Amino acid sequence: MDTWKSEQVEGLEADDLLGIAATSGKYKRFVLCSPDKDLEQFACRIWNGKEEFTQTPEAAELKRWMQSLTGDATDGYKGVPQCGPKKAEAILKKVKDGKYYEAVLKTYLEAGLTEEDALTNIRLATILSSDSWDAEKQKPILFTP
Repeated sequence: MDTWKSEQVEGLEADDLLGIAATSGKYKRFVLCSPDKDLEQFACRIWNGKEEFTQTPEAAELKRWMQSLTGDATDGYKGVPQCGPKKAEAILKKVKDGKYYEAVLKTYLEAGLTEEDALTNIRLATILSSDSWDAEKQKPILFTP
């Protein structure tokens, strides 16, 4: 931190800070540099250590909802049991008019889980953006259906 321009915010992980930066509009020619696949939730230029690509808004939104269904053992949330990427993609492909929450909730309920389980996993899957971070209060704005 003494050598390079950096930022640290107590209570936030680096991926949240990157998400906020990626969506702030503050940087020209922004490229998000990280091998973390969770950061594909953002429509921006991404370099993952192997390739550089532009993530579309549609693909970014789909990534977030897929993560809420599949979970992420590395990040400590389970998602829906036996719901891997192929099943999650099949569920989300049927969604019309951006009603992802309804499809995700239905999947949780059909698996014998609760709406609270669904909300918890959606919130854990969601990397903060400038729209979901209250900079004044220094608090996340949690997803609420």
